[in-house]
Amino acid sequence: MGRPGAALLELAEGSGAGGGAGAGGLGDAAEVDYRDPRQLPPLYDFVHINGVARAPEGLLLSFGFVASGATRRFQSLLGLPGRLLKGVGLDTPLARPSRMFAMRFLGARYSSSTWLGVLLPENGPARIVARQDGVKIPNHNLNWDEDALVFNDTHSSQLVRQAVDGSGRRQVRVPGKPAFARGLAPLGGQRFIVGSQCPAALHEVDLHAGRSELLCELSDNLHECVYAIHAVPDTFGEPPEQLWSSAAPPLAVAVDAGPRAVAMGN
Repeated sequence: MGRPGAALLELAEGSGAGGGAGAGGLGDAAEVDYRDPRQLPPLYDFVHINGVARAPEGLLLSFGFVASGATRRFQSLLGLPGRLLKGVGLDTPLARPSRMFAMRFLGARYSSSTWLGVLLPENGPARIVARQDGVKIPNHNLNWDEDALVFNDTHSSQLVRQAVDGSGRRQVRVPGKPAFARGLAPLGGQRFIVGSQCPAALHEVDLHAGRSELLCELSDNLHECVYAIHAVPDTFGEPPEQLWSSAAPPLAVAVDAGPRAVAMGN
């Protein structure tokens, strides 16, 4: 598993997120390839790592949603009908991993969980550098900015900049109903572009001036949301002959794309 994986497992166990990740906890779960949806256990995703960024000492990780014990128990209760159906061989929507994932966030509406900013240094143990308790939805886009942390407080619809030692904090509200602040790109100084959900839009947020300005609205569909923002170069080189060859399924596995997948590809 390597030193980073071992350090994260130790941190997860210490924060109470390790138990129940699979049949035998995180230790056994580390041996499973969860990229294959068929390998997903009934209950999973107990820290929801949704961000990896560089920091002077190593890597900065966003544990977007560390499920509390109450959240796990409630999720388990909600997922019980699906697990029973799967146990008797009935493949229904209630028994699918995507349904279990939805149950996890539904359970959080009636309990609470924790967001953690974790520093994984090149040498030494992983440590928590930011924490927010009582979140109902994951926070996103944790980044290192000079001597401070910048992240989208999606739970409270804010862009936040706080010192690593906790000595100072600034925040600016991101508009939207809900805003679901997600997607972050620096413009220089303390100015950032931030994405939102309803409406799906881009905003320029100036943390120093304490203001937010709408740049453009992308959609008024409630189910559309900005996922990520990144600056791209003016030109691109020629694409390779084949993309993601290492991710191709084994030859012995039959893959039926179906009309929906073909339509999406087109």
